Amino acid sequence: MEMERRRNLPKGQRPHGRPKNPYKIVRKVRSKKRKSAIDWFLYREKVCKPLLYPFYDRMVESHQLEERGVVTLVEDGAGPHRAKALNEYHHDRGINKADWPACMFY
Repeated sequence: MEMERRRNLPKGQRPHGRPKNPYKIVRKVRSKKRKSAIDWFLYREKVCKPLLYPFYDRMVESHQLEERGVVTLVEDGAGPHRAKALNEYHHDRGINKADWPACMFY
């Protein structure tokens, strides 16, 4: 269907090469333009996986044993905390994350 659409375009407007596969699984990678020393990928690999997630899991277990209340992760508005890929990873992992709006007082 895509090839038919390409053939019907005028000669100068036809794209070259093979059409992109819409079902291709793309791995999320770090961007090349980084301003700070840590980005979402390093934050997830160096902080969250070894330190935060095990602690969070222990807190959830104690909640299930009714030793404490509901466990919610609170992060400020730093760049790595706002990253879409990291938030998707938290959602897939089942981590409850609280909304933390930016500070209104400067």
